Amino acid sequence: DYAAPKDTPILASGKGRVVEASRTAANGNYIVIRHGEQFVTKYLHMSRFAAGMRVGASVQQGQTIGYVGATGWATGPHLHYEFLVNGVHRNPRTVKLPQADPVPAEEFGRFSETALPLFAQLDGFKQGGLAQASSPSQKRSASLASAEDRPAKADASAAPSPSANAAAVGRTSYANP
Repeated sequence: DYAAPKDTPILASGKGRVVEASRTAANGNYIVIRHGEQFVTKYLHMSRFAAGMRVGASVQQGQTIGYVGATGWATGPHLHYEFLVNGVHRNPRTVKLPQADPVPAEEFGRFSETALPLFAQLDGFKQGGLAQASSPSQKRSASLASAEDRPAKADASAAPSPSANAAAVGRTSYANP
């Protein structure tokens, strides 16, 4: 469970297809997304669905699928997020995800130009807005610069990213590790 203000956008944690978009007394408004053959994610207690969210709809990683609410048996606004691998509930923070295809060598320069400033910006946020000379982004910069011969990994297309909603919904995680 991730506490968040009502109507905070909920993002799909990976590319997939909506297999359920419904409402029950206990779950309130909920969506179930299948990501490839082995992964399923569930999003419960939503205040409402995003436009176009219905059974059969395709979703992309990071796409808004609904909004945080307190429907069903929820006692306050939060996202109840479930992550299943082959039908078994798993901890999304520790499950091994499949390797993605690497960024093609001919695209790596453009990827680096785009990624490095973003890494620096993220590190600045981690440091309270102050980037330091020995920041992880500078270490990544050096790593990326020396990695010209070995392309970086891209996002796996069907594997959900458990951190997508933690970052989007943010706030407090009440999930057991």
